[in-house]
Amino acid sequence: MKLIKWCLAYANGESKDEFTPAQILKFSSILLGLCHLLILLLFLYAQVYFMVIVNIFSILTYIGCYFIAMRDNYPLFFSTVYIEVSIHITLATIMIGDQSGFTMHWIAILSILYMCCYGYRTLDNTKNKYNFKPAIFIFISAVLFIALRIHDSSIGPIHPLTDETIYHLFFFMNYIITMMAVVVSLSIFITQALNLNNRLIQQNSLLEVLSTTDTLTGLSNRRIVTDFFGRAAAEHIPFCVILGDIDDFKKINDTYGHDCGDKALISVASIFKACIRKTDIICRWGGEEILVVLPECDTTNSKNIALKIKQTLNNTTISYNDKKINISMTFGISSSDDAPDTDGIVQIADSHLYYGKAHGKNCVITSEEAAKQ
Repeated sequence: MKLIKWCLAYANGESKDEFTPAQILKFSSILLGLCHLLILLLFLYAQVYFMVIVNIFSILTYIGCYFIAMRDNYPLFFSTVYIEVSIHITLATIMIGDQSGFTMHWIAILSILYMCCYGYRTLDNTKNKYNFKPAIFIFISAVLFIALRIHDSSIGPIHPLTDETIYHLFFFMNYIITMMAVVVSLSIFITQALNLNNRLIQQNSLLEVLSTTDTLTGLSNRRIVTDFFGRAAAEHIPFCVILGDIDDFKKINDTYGHDCGDKALISVASIFKACIRKTDIICRWGGEEILVVLPECDTTNSKNIALKIKQTLNNTTISYNDKKINISMTFGISSSDDAPDTDGIVQIADSHLYYGKAHGKNCVITSEEAAKQ
């Protein structure tokens, strides 16, 4: 029951199972060998012994194809399969006639060839890695099909079957084999393609995160802020910005090393994350600078948030190599009302920040406070 459910899921492209090309080709070798065993038994029943011998060679061919698949020699595998199928179709049709339905096998083999062509494409999808040309096989199949139709109508089969029931059995068997081959090849194709598409979506999502995230702190980078600034300008969204800079960060790096400086940045980033609102945007603006954008927030509330961050930092001690390190930051705050453009808003926050640096550090400076000085 589980096998039936799995087969249905795979045929519907709903299975997450993926197989390597070698696994697919080995499975195909086994399946094709079993099909020829069935055909052999039917020819034996029909007493067409020449085709019994042909099918023995076909089974041996697919045993060889199994080992070719193990060596990942895809062009040799598909060329061998195509040649075997074409020879078998030709001989079977000449022996017992076109009514047996063996020419339907070309439909199956051509669908497999196109799947093979897809698999041979290079990553840039510009050329065929093995110079595999399905059109050549289509042309050969068309010529053989026409030749066999002419032969059957003009000369007739060498070993015509007198029993109509056996003809029907051959036709029904060839129809089922053709349908199975088409369904299996297309199921493999669509499942592998859908799984590949899902992987590409996941990788694109990961790349999107990486392109908008600072790798050290896990904060957003400037791209997210720039995108918001553009949207705020278009939609007339009021906002404030808090620009914070770690005090004496160079001294931390020079005294304890850059690893300690990185740890300090990570700790500061986590404090910022804990203190801001869910709607706020926080990013690493520069080396030790962190910018917070607060949509729909006035200067008073922005200052309260900055004071909360400052107080939390003052109460935090970073441990590094058995040493306790205290960190403080200076903050500059500006509002979208302070300047007509986003660059000017950030520059005002930056000027307030450096005003605070020059007047004692570890403080929060707004436009109002800077104007009082």
